[in-house]
Amino acid sequence: MVLMSSLRPLVCCGLLVLAACHFEDHTPAGSRRDEAQIREVIIEYYRSFSERDWATSRKFFASSAMISYPAATSPGSPLSLATVPADSLFLSWARSSLEGKFPSPQAQILRADLRQVEGVAAAWITVRQTISPAPGEAPRQVEDLEHWVLQRTGDGWRAVFLTLPWTPR
Repeated sequence: MVLMSSLRPLVCCGLLVLAACHFEDHTPAGSRRDEAQIREVIIEYYRSFSERDWATSRKFFASSAMISYPAATSPGSPLSLATVPADSLFLSWARSSLEGKFPSPQAQILRADLRQVEGVAAAWITVRQTISPAPGEAPRQVEDLEHWVLQRTGDGWRAVFLTLPWTPR
């Protein structure tokens, strides 16, 4: 009983301190909504990419968007970084798909790290792709890190630059 009465002031002080504590959220207005919209753009891009729906994939990019990717200038030559307008790459992918030359990728987002300041955002997306390179070949999985730069536009968030990985295919 004596122990309880001697602890009472200590417990009361502890409760007062806890009652005074609170978490403050200094997230800029709109940034959580923006982050959700950015994630949705990226998720929908990979969904449409996996379905080889190039028209839908293209709509997540600004009209002036560029894509960098590793490319060989000729068969057997070393890879170098090519940077092209997104439109030309999507047209190339669509043509390759129609000719049966584009592998059937299934993309799964493993991790998305986003940073956003006002109307500009960067995203580092770790993606696992299951690729079936050609009929009769066994599918294989690769994990890649892709870097996105996005900009808020009148139509929502759009990619303005995408860097694809150097993983050999």
